[in-house]
Amino acid sequence: MRLLNKAVVMALLVGFGAGMGHAQGKLALPSDSDINLVVLQADAAMDEYRAAAGQEEALMGKAGADAASRDKVLLGAWDYASRGFKSRPQTFNSELGFEIVLVLDDAARSTALCGGVTLSAEKNGGGGRPELAKACSDASTHLHAASQSVSALYRQYLEAEQAAKACP
Repeated sequence: MRLLNKAVVMALLVGFGAGMGHAQGKLALPSDSDINLVVLQADAAMDEYRAAAGQEEALMGKAGADAASRDKVLLGAWDYASRGFKSRPQTFNSELGFEIVLVLDDAARSTALCGGVTLSAEKNGGGGRPELAKACSDASTHLHAASQSVSALYRQYLEAEQAAKACP
């Protein structure tokens, strides 16, 4: 399933963004400062995700612990990648940049699900936690915004790569 997600997102990024770079004159790879900016934005979003995931695990018991295992995988992947980006920003201009798009999307989806499940439990009299629902919703919104920024920068990388291959 993850491979299918990668293929679909990659096709969309390449397909829709292919002609835009030439029309707008964006043929340069993302710069270190551009990469550092989106990594900073994503770091803040992932910190918010980390807090919401910890809160979910603490408040939701066994159900929270099950969800926390996936959260820990995503947070570990982000921690590893962000350390690499901070020391060598240009590593973003590779397949690793696309992996980060997927990590941020997965984290946003996870927190949206957390918020939805928590609100649903509250409405059904199941002891939902409004503070957890808000934390998850806020983290999801922040992660989605960060993901959009990272996706746009990764599309710039793809367009520059495509233009480089097209020019003899």
